[in-house]
Amino acid sequence: MNSSNGTCTGTAFGWSCKTSASCGKNMLQKKLVDAFVNYDYITIDNKLISFRDNYLKKIAGGQNVIQYYYQLSENLPLDKIDLSFCKKTFDLIINKIIPLCSKLEENPNLETNILVDNATKTELINYLKEIKEIYNDSNSKSKIDLLIIEIDSMSNKSNDYITKNL
Repeated sequence: MNSSNGTCTGTAFGWSCKTSASCGKNMLQKKLVDAFVNYDYITIDNKLISFRDNYLKKIAGGQNVIQYYYQLSENLPLDKIDLSFCKKTFDLIINKIIPLCSKLEENPNLETNILVDNATKTELINYLKEIKEIYNDSNSKSKIDLLIIEIDSMSNKSNDYITKNL
């Protein structure tokens, strides 16, 4: 999406937000733009690709997660995404998703941990509910509902439980 605030484009694993010369009309916009400069897109992409290839592709339910991701990515109406939502997405990916993915990838059969606690579950589900409203088609909204159910059922469970039941 092009706007006076910058550019937001879909990538293989999320959104890429890049600033434009016309950004920064006010201090809030400038702070938002400055925040995007600090994202290491290559590292984020590499970590998510690693999770896909080294964890999701190797477990029974992983292919469904990959399939949902690509279907939702293809149908995402980018014209409804602004830089603020991009920032929220990147913050969630960096602060929640990547740490969860790393823990699963490093120790898929760990039984003595709780991977997704109630607070994390609530944050992830709230994000999914927010992004669900962006979609125009009922098929995408249904997939997001299924992801919400999956997150809810996997909360307060160990890596081993998630790996065996995803």
